[in-house]
Formats: sequence, structure tokens, C-alpha cells
Amino acid sequence: MPLSDLIDPYSVNRLRASYPQDQGVQDELGPEEHRQFLEEVTSRNPLFGTLIAAGVPVYSALKMVGVNLGGTGEMKTSRPSLEEIGGAWTGYGRGLMGLLKK
Repeated sequence: MPLSDLIDPYSVNRLRASYPQDQGVQDELGPEEHRQFLEEVTSRNPLFGTLIAAGVPVYSALKMVGVNLGGTGEMKTSRPSLEEIGGAWTGYGRGLMGLLKK
């Protein structure tokens, strides 16, 4: 069962903040957080969503080589993964589909 079936979109950040140093939790929540973020951004501004979606692989590659793009000293960020990229692109697709239904 996907995380999105278990928690509302705003719970992901609260869960991440509750387990700031638990890499396993961060890795589990990362793809869902990316999906939710891109879906919301794309549904509000499809051009901006397109730009972010195109940059997701670059973002993941930068994380892979050690560039810190989101985690502070107190909170880890998820490790780069294909699931994280897939989650973001799924959110992008859902955001566009939502616009088409309006």
C-alpha cells in the first residue's frame, strides 16, 4: 500500500521532523514527499512544475555526490534513488492530470 493511502499530504513533513536523524525514515518518506510536492506545484503552476520535474535528476545527482540541498545539521534528507525520481515524476503527472480534469 503506498504511503499516500496512509497519510495526508501535510503529514510527511511532520513525520520527517519527528525522526530527523533516522536515515531509514527519511529514505522511506522521500519519494512520497517528492510526489506530493510536484503534484501540488504542477497543479498550481504547470510551467514551474515542468521546470522542477526536469531538474529532479540533477537534484538527485547532486545529492549523490554529497551536495547538501535540503537537510540541515539537525535533519537528514533522503538519499537519492530512482524511487525518489519516480515519485516526483508521478506527482508531476498527477498535477497535469488534475489540471486537465478542471
